[in-house]
Amino acid sequence: MSDDARSVATPDGALADLEAGAPFHRREWRVQRVSWAIGCAVILAALAGAFGGGPLAHASATAQGGARLEYERLVRAHAPTDLSVTFRPPAGGVVAVWIDREYLAGVDQMETFPPPDRTRLLDDRCVYEFVSGGGDAARTLRIRIAHDRAGRRQGRLGIEGGDAFAFGQFVFP
Repeated sequence: MSDDARSVATPDGALADLEAGAPFHRREWRVQRVSWAIGCAVILAALAGAFGGGPLAHASATAQGGARLEYERLVRAHAPTDLSVTFRPPAGGVVAVWIDREYLAGVDQMETFPPPDRTRLLDDRCVYEFVSGGGDAARTLRIRIAHDRAGRRQGRLGIEGGDAFAFGQFVFP
């Protein structure tokens, strides 16, 4: 569209108003485009699990000895979440699974499934002991916890005399 056509099609003074408002319209267009991009990025992150419940939220680690830890990287404060440890117990012995007390200091409530045969509190860790019934079957211990506050949490969990894991979680409010 040429300048002549614009000036003919506008009432007196309107062309000057359009030209004066052009920088504002360009800035508004940029803000809208950036807002759309941010909105799309947030939606894609949510679908991928960045706010919990998706593939980005789940994590697992397998140690050299064969033990496996599964947990949620992204959790909510006061909502239950599980730490699952799968291991092969020694035949006819006692296996002890520990978790550090510094990590447990930020936990509101905790349960273990199955319940341990014995629990010991040491200076730096809480130890759950299970009597092994023998056999080669893998055993899974599930520790259900609820964090009492938001923020970044680091923990360590392991099997006495064997594998150990370091893990991290981000707790949303």
